[in-house]
Amino acid sequence: MLKKLLSRSVSLRYLVPYFAVLVAVFAGIVLYVSEVFDKAIQENVLEHNTNRLGLLRVEHEKQLSTLLSICDQLSLSPQISVFKFMENPMEAYYIKQQLSAFQVANNFCDQFYITFHEDNFLYSSATSVSMELFSDRFIQYENISSQELKTLLCETHSSPVLLPAQNIRNMPVGEVPVKMLSVIMPLRLKGKYSIGNILFLVQDSTYQQMFADEIPEERAMYIIQDHQILESSRQVVPDELILEEVYTQQEAFVRELTVEGENYLLFMQPGNLLDIRYASLIPQRTVRQQAMRSKLNFGLFLLILSIPASLIIIYFTRRHILSPIRELQRSVGAESGGGDGFASIRTGIEALIGQNRDLHTRLDSSLLARRAEFVHSFVKGRFPTREEAIEAAARLELDIDRPCFAAAIISEDSAHKPEIFGALASRSETVICYAELMSQEKVLFLVFCASPDEIVGWAEQTIGALRFTYRDTVVAMGNPHFDFFEAGTAYLEAETAYSNRFLMDNEFVLYFSQINTAVENVGPLSQRFLDKFYSILQAGAADDGRALDGWINELMETMTQKKLSLFAFRMLVNDIVNALLGRLSTFGTPPADTLQYYDIFNLSSCRSVRDMAGILRGICTEILRGQENHSAAGEPADIQRFTAYLKENCTDPNLTIGSAAEAMGINAARVSVLYKEHTGMHPSAYLQSLRMDKAKELLRDSDLPIKEIAVKVGYFDSSSFIRRFRQNTSMTPAQYRQSEREQKNRNHIN
Repeated sequence: MLKKLLSRSVSLRYLVPYFAVLVAVFAGIVLYVSEVFDKAIQENVLEHNTNRLGLLRVEHEKQLSTLLSICDQLSLSPQISVFKFMENPMEAYYIKQQLSAFQVANNFCDQFYITFHEDNFLYSSATSVSMELFSDRFIQYENISSQELKTLLCETHSSPVLLPAQNIRNMPVGEVPVKMLSVIMPLRLKGKYSIGNILFLVQDSTYQQMFADEIPEERAMYIIQDHQILESSRQVVPDELILEEVYTQQEAFVRELTVEGENYLLFMQPGNLLDIRYASLIPQRTVRQQAMRSKLNFGLFLLILSIPASLIIIYFTRRHILSPIRELQRSVGAESGGGDGFASIRTGIEALIGQNRDLHTRLDSSLLARRAEFVHSFVKGRFPTREEAIEAAARLELDIDRPCFAAAIISEDSAHKPEIFGALASRSETVICYAELMSQEKVLFLVFCASPDEIVGWAEQTIGALRFTYRDTVVAMGNPHFDFFEAGTAYLEAETAYSNRFLMDNEFVLYFSQINTAVENVGPLSQRFLDKFYSILQAGAADDGRALDGWINELMETMTQKKLSLFAFRMLVNDIVNALLGRLSTFGTPPADTLQYYDIFNLSSCRSVRDMAGILRGICTEILRGQENHSAAGEPADIQRFTAYLKENCTDPNLTIGSAAEAMGINAARVSVLYKEHTGMHPSAYLQSLRMDKAKELLRDSDLPIKEIAVKVGYFDSSSFIRRFRQNTSMTPAQYRQSEREQKNRNHIN
C-alpha cells in the first residue's frame, strides 16, 4: 500500500524518507543526550556533595582550632596560675577578666568554664561556682549523671573529650533544656603540665547553621567521633548503620547504601583533628529526579524544534527537488505524469552527452597540454621579450597582458579532478594558467592581474573554495612582479613558501612575504630560551619533567608565531640542540645513543616544530637522568648557599650578584665562574628568571598595578621592569596579563 502510494506522488516519495531520517536523528539525539544527562548529573551530584562535605569539615575544624587556640593562649597566659578559691579569691576575679576577652571574641561556643585539679571550683567570664553546685544544680545533662560529669571535669585527660549533642538544662540559659555539644579540653601549664580542664558548650543551632545550604537539598549530614554521632542535621536511616559503614574504611569514600528498599549515596571524609569523621547521605531518587527534569526539558525543546524542521524539509523539497525535476522534464520534452520522471530526463541527457563527448575531450586535452607547456616555458625564461610571451599566450586563448603577475603552488590531492583547476582559472578579472607537477604532487599557477590586491583576492578565494572540499589543501603565493623576466624568481618564491608549510599555519595562504627570512634574531631567541632552560634546572623544578615540558611547549609556540624560514629554523635547532648536548656533557660522557640527536641526517629531516619537540624531549630526558646522578654526587656548598640566598632575597631591589656574594662572605668573581660551570648560566640570568617567574605569577593571579608588581619583584621603577619583562617574554606585562586571562576564559568555556 505504501509503495503504491509513493509511486503515484513525487512529493511523498521524497518527503517520507526525509521525515524518516529526521525522526531517526531526533531519536538518536534523545538516546545520546539521555545517557549524557544521567552521567553528567551523577557526576555533578558527586562533586557537589563532596565539596559540601569538605566545606563542613573545613569550617568545623576551623572552629575546633579556635577552641584549641583558646586553650593554648590560656595555658601560656602569665595571669593564669594554679590556685584555690578559698585561699585566694582575688585570682578568680583576674580569671574572670581574662575569660571575658575570649568570650567576646568567640562566636562558636555559647559558654566555657575552667577547672583546676587542685581546686573544687569552676570559673567562667560571669561567675565562680563550686564543683558540687555546678554538677548538681547549675547544669544537668540528659544522658550524663552529675557524678559522671564531675569525674570528667576533674580527671586528667591526655586529649580533648567530645560529648555528643544532648539536651542540657543550663541555669544561665534558662529552665528550658537546650541541645548542646560539650567539648572538654585539657589545660596545660606552659603547654606541658596538666593543671585542669576547660569545658566548652556549643549549641546545636550553631551546628545546624553549618549543615544548612543556600539551596535546600534532601541531605543528612553527620559529625562522628569514636563510634558515636556528635551532631547530625536529620535522621534518615538508623545511626547504627551509619556508624557501621563509616568505620569500615579509613580513607574518604563514596558508596551506595540500601536501607529498606531505598537507595542512598553515602559520602565520608576523615578529618584532620581529633579523629573526627564527616559523612553525608542523600537519596538516589533525588539524582533521578534531576535527570528526569532535564530530559523532559530537552524533549520539549526537540518537540518544538521539529515543527520548523518539518516546514524547512517541505519547503526545500518542493523548491530544490520537485521544481528542478519538472523543469528538466519540460526541457527534454517529457510529460509531467506519475513517477519521478528521471527515466526521460536520463535519456535526453545521454543523447546530448553522446553527441559532444568526443569533441570536448579532444579540444580540452589539447588546450590544457599546450597551456601547461606554456607555463613551464614562461618560468624558465624561454620568451626573449614580453611581446613574445603575450603572443604565445594569445594563441592559447589567454590574455596575459596585465601589469603584474605572481606564481602560486597548490598541493594536489589524489582526489583532485582537473575540472576544479579549470574553475579557478575562469575568473574574468584575472588570467590564470597552470601546470601539474606530477612528480611532486602539486600544481603551479601563474596569475596575471591588474594590481597586487587582485592577486591577494584570488589567493584568498582560491583557498576558501579548495578548503570547502579538500581540507588538507596548501596554497603558497610568491610576491607580485611587474617584469616577465622575473618569472623564475616568482616560481622560486612560491616554492620557498610551499616548502615552509611545515613551520607556518597552512590553514591560510602561505605568502612568501610573511616568511621571516632574517636570521640575526635567531641567536638572541635561542639564548633567551637557553637561559630559561638553565633557570628551570637550577630552580629544581625539573624533577618530574613537567617544567621542561612546559619550556618546550613555550618554545614551540614562539617559533610558530615568529614564522621562521626553514633555514632560520634549522639554525635555531642547531644552536639549542648543541647547547643541550653541551649541558649533558657536564654530567660526564654522554651515552653513545644520545649522539643520534646531533646526527646531520636527523637534523636535516627536522622540518616542523613537532619534529624539533621530539628531539628536545629526548635530550631533556637524558639531561634529567644525568642531573639526578650529578645531584647524588653533590655540588659545592658555596653554590648551594648562594642559590638559596638568591631565591630568598630575589624580590629585594638592592640585591645584586656582588651584594649577594658579599653577604655570603665569598668572592663574587669566583662564585660567578663556579656558578656558570655547575649550572650552565650566569647568576645574574638566574636572578632575573626568578624575578620574572614571580612577576608572571602576580600578573596571572592578582589585579595589582604594574608599578606595584615591579616593586614587589625587585625593581625600583616600572620602566626597567617592563623592559626586562619584554626581553624575557617578547611581550609587555599588560599584554601577558591579557593573554593569560583570555587563555583562562577559553579553558573555562571548553
